[in-house]
Amino acid sequence: LANIDETLYVASLEQAQASLALDQAGVKKAEADLLQSQGKLEQSKADEETAKAKLDQATSDLRNLEAKVNQTKSDLNQLKAHDEQATKDWERAQKLGPSEALSQESYDSYKSAYDVAKANVKSGLAAIAQAEASLVSGRATIAQATSAIASAQATTKQVSASIASFTAIIDQAKANVQRDEAT
Repeated sequence: LANIDETLYVASLEQAQASLALDQAGVKKAEADLLQSQGKLEQSKADEETAKAKLDQATSDLRNLEAKVNQTKSDLNQLKAHDEQATKDWERAQKLGPSEALSQESYDSYKSAYDVAKANVKSGLAAIAQAEASLVSGRATIAQATSAIASAQATTKQVSASIASFTAIIDQAKANVQRDEAT
């Protein structure tokens, strides 16, 4: 009888077993990468939702600031009208001066009203400047939130592409394992 040399078959079997082990390890690594990417995807979605909430809040705050600026401008217009009247009254009082026609008390009252009106206009102008600075800050917050949303969306797309890639790798590795097990 002929003697069959098993060395070739044993080497072939060992190569197939090594290939199977390699494919199985590839499946496990791809599955681990997939899980990690799924975690990143969830975090990215959470980041996007947080940024959207910040954007909503910043938009609401901006609307309130715009209303405040408009109200402050309206108040300033009233202060300017009062200032104009106080200026006219003071100019008339200066022409008369304290006399029988105008008491010292009235004279001083017109001067005081004039000074208060000027101070109120300055205060109103400062309030508008502050409110407008707040508007600039609010718009910057909106820009930051919009940028954070765009960044989170880009990350979501990138991670989704990675997940699709890992899924394809897993499917291919599983097909290789089935092929290796069949041989």
